[in-house]
Amino acid sequence: MKWLLGLLLLANGVYFLGSQGHLTAMGWPAASSGEPERLTHQVRPDTLRLVSSEEAEKIINPPPPPVQNECWVLGPFDEKTSVSVKKNLLALLTPEQFQMDAVTAVASTAGSQASEKSPAVLHWLVYMGRYPDPEMVTKKKGELRARKVAFEPLTQGPFSPGLVLGRYSTQAEAQKALDDLPSRGVHTAKIGEDKEGSAGPKQATSAASAASNSPAVKTFQVKVPVVSPSTKAALEAAKPVWPGHNWQPC
Repeated sequence: MKWLLGLLLLANGVYFLGSQGHLTAMGWPAASSGEPERLTHQVRPDTLRLVSSEEAEKIINPPPPPVQNECWVLGPFDEKTSVSVKKNLLALLTPEQFQMDAVTAVASTAGSQASEKSPAVLHWLVYMGRYPDPEMVTKKKGELRARKVAFEPLTQGPFSPGLVLGRYSTQAEAQKALDDLPSRGVHTAKIGEDKEGSAGPKQATSAASAASNSPAVKTFQVKVPVVSPSTKAALEAAKPVWPGHNWQPC
């Protein structure tokens, strides 16, 4: 019992020496008359401000950030293709939401470099056909419209009568487009190579021939000046509006 009493007296003595600052050299913290840690938890009255219920609601539930609209363009297309593109867009947008602008590309004179880059030769086709009669063609058109798949009637050449779903400059591009069609409900499309260009309008093969034969080429470009989130969702869901072309920023 005596040894326990002595231990308590020793502990009290050590504590007394530490509280008086005599043991700081041994790592004992010096006693402080204040409590600075409590200051960090105090409310600063000088920063308080009374607000109305409307302001409090805006602080608790801030309004969403403003919607950032975009501007998209598509093309250019020749005059015949622009008619099909416009028809496809009218199934997605109102006439006020987009515009079809005519663009005239002026080629340079013979012997000089053309001002516009020569378009690629689109000989590789993704198509459906040949069909035995016009009634079957009409039926397939209705199925493609219901699935929002763009197409072009194929009325001449080795693959007609049929429907062109896209024209491409390489077989790899055509294969990629064909692989995407089953996810959109199209399972009977094929790839064909139209070497003579008889399935559609022939493309210019060089800038020099374009410059010497046609000094001006009229094309058309689609512009959607305000692509809101809802408009963007509609266009992307029906993508592409025309195979081989992608939307670009204005």
